[in-house]
Amino acid sequence: MKFSDIPGKTQEKEYLIEAVEKDQIPHALLISEKTGGGGLALCLAFISYLFCTDRSTDESCGECSACQKTKKLIHPDLHFAFPVIKKDNKKREDTTSSDFLNEFRELILDTPHAGISDWLRKINAEDKAPNINTTECNRMIKTLGLKTFESEYKVQIIWQAHFLGKEGNRLLKLIEEPPENTIIILITNQIKSILNTILSRCQLLRVPVFSDDEIMNYLCQRYQMEQVQAQQLAFLSNGDMSRADELAENHNVGYSEELLNWLRACYQFGQKPSILISWVDHYSKYSKNMQRSFLEYSLYFFREYYQYLFLGTDQLRLSEEEKETVQKMSKIIDVEKLEILQEGVNQLLINIRRNANIKIATMDVSISMFHALKAKSLAKSIINY
Repeated sequence: MKFSDIPGKTQEKEYLIEAVEKDQIPHALLISEKTGGGGLALCLAFISYLFCTDRSTDESCGECSACQKTKKLIHPDLHFAFPVIKKDNKKREDTTSSDFLNEFRELILDTPHAGISDWLRKINAEDKAPNINTTECNRMIKTLGLKTFESEYKVQIIWQAHFLGKEGNRLLKLIEEPPENTIIILITNQIKSILNTILSRCQLLRVPVFSDDEIMNYLCQRYQMEQVQAQQLAFLSNGDMSRADELAENHNVGYSEELLNWLRACYQFGQKPSILISWVDHYSKYSKNMQRSFLEYSLYFFREYYQYLFLGTDQLRLSEEEKETVQKMSKIIDVEKLEILQEGVNQLLINIRRNANIKIATMDVSISMFHALKAKSLAKSIINY
């Protein structure tokens, strides 16, 4: 990971580069971000720059041995701690990040902007309560007490540091007075959950979310995506690059058209129930991630539509095609009907997260939406979209 691999973050990059060049690196740095804001990617680019043996004034070389090892997350002076669960036959109190290090490397190398939800899916722990435990804290203290192997510095990254909870008290002395040439970097998207005793001992770096344009350009380059579709996903991501990656994996699904198909099928249920049954069967074959992504898109679209009803199109974060759809819908769906649609989609999203039977749950919500859409004035307009 190099600074140039990360869209935007100009001020943050300059701050980190200057800290290295002026030999003013904080011994304890707390990176505060929002989910998918690029905090870990920025941290890894900084470490690559720090360890690089042939860096320029503003970038690591990417070619030296240190850069290659950092890129693969295997540099011997780079250490990780992150929230985990019990693994296999080990006791929970004995399980640490080292037991999941291979999975963590796989995730970050594939999706450098990954968030905690991505991580929990990776280790099949979506219904578990991960944490960073006492054994992990003791391991960090012991590891950082050792000499460096190859670099001038050794670096400890604590990813999702708010999962330390009260165990963070065990690290207070380490954070306040770390061994020589030791850097501790905590990364969190829940800074209010970090102990004040830790906050007071760290230098704070706030990382802003990615802009729509930054996400759009990233999607176009990484996934060879058309600009119109990349723009749609950028709007839906709302600054979260990990969410943008997830949506891009399912970009073959035309969310806008799929939503209209659903509305059409719901309305026609009274005369042609087979259309809705067919749509529900089609939707139920999507992966859970795709089902969730579609519903989240639907809620996003409805929120923008709600805004349109009061403010017009000027401030809508929608594509031109979606704006045309909004204008057509405004003639037939008022605020009251919109709220019923939103409530139905919200309920379906909850049911999916609870592992409900997807066909039954979707049909139940769709019938409720049918009742909301059955007014005679809606018939021709929806069917003719």
